Amino acid sequence: MSTRLWRWSIKRRKNSPPKRDEIISAIRAAGVENAEYLAGIAHEVTGYGRVEDKTVKNRNAAMLTPGIEDLQKEFLSGDAGSVIIEYGPMGVIASLMPSTHPTAIVINHAIAMLAAGNAIFICPHPKAQAATLEAMKLLNKAIIKAGGPKYLMVAVDKADMETSNKVYAQSLCKDGGGGRWGRRYKSGVKKR
Repeated sequence: MSTRLWRWSIKRRKNSPPKRDEIISAIRAAGVENAEYLAGIAHEVTGYGRVEDKTVKNRNAAMLTPGIEDLQKEFLSGDAGSVIIEYGPMGVIASLMPSTHPTAIVINHAIAMLAAGNAIFICPHPKAQAATLEAMKLLNKAIIKAGGPKYLMVAVDKADMETSNKVYAQSLCKDGGGGRWGRRYKSGVKKR
């Protein structure tokens, strides 16, 4: 086996569905274990909501977000022929975070996007940056502990609206209020 092919096969094993399942399990455990801690930070940083409600939201994000189990291959056959549908990663997904649920959305996006084999570029809301980055840091530790690669989730150093607007022009996934959606529509990128 050539060195190049060997390296490729090692990389594939690190991002194989069974490995992704291990990583998602670690993210779920970290989300549940740190739900109250992250809720406290989110409330302290933004002043929004109640810690109790944010704790429930964090736990729900960790336990109820679909993971790799929703990405099964499908085989369709009929008179017109046969087709296999297999879901593949898109690459790096830009993920814009809201100020209202800055930790639950990180947990949700981490599970959903990483389960599909993608990496995530997080753009926190400026008001909630500290909470979003703390959630990302805890989840990254869980990923590495589960044997996943470093830097599956990264974020901008300093969140501001100028950076958010630039990311909006290219982003695939975003959460937030009407003002953010209005800017999204003006960016020229079609709604997906």
